Amino acid sequence: MLIGFIEDPNGNTASTHLIAPKAREKYIDHLRDKTRKHVEKYGFLGLTVFIIIPLPGSGVWTGALVANIFNIKPRDTVLAIIIGAYMSSTISWFLSNLGVLIFSYFPIL
Repeated sequence: MLIGFIEDPNGNTASTHLIAPKAREKYIDHLRDKTRKHVEKYGFLGLTVFIIIPLPGSGVWTGALVANIFNIKPRDTVLAIIIGAYMSSTISWFLSNLGVLIFSYFPIL
């Protein structure tokens, strides 16, 4: 399967599937069947944690795509996105300020 990635000027990465729509639907159905028990078990909480993790490839856009693929309820999706985005920005803010604080007391040079 060929999957391409496009990065926009803001740094967001969007995957562009370069495969036929029928093959893509077959793959998504296979993915749903394979992970159904995990999604049913960790649906809302799993989606929220996935959005909270401040790493490339996770976040609001990818979380919305995952929720769409796995048919998570729109109400749960919006709530998970709001909570996840807030917590992710809080974690990023905290780590950035911690780095500034550490390097202001212990300069490298």
